[in-house]
Amino acid sequence: MSYVILIAFFLSCLPK
Repeated sequence: MSYVILIAFFLSCLPK
């Protein structure tokens, strides 16, 4: 898996 996927998932998990 690419790190970009992990970052995207992490950002999506962050509260808005």
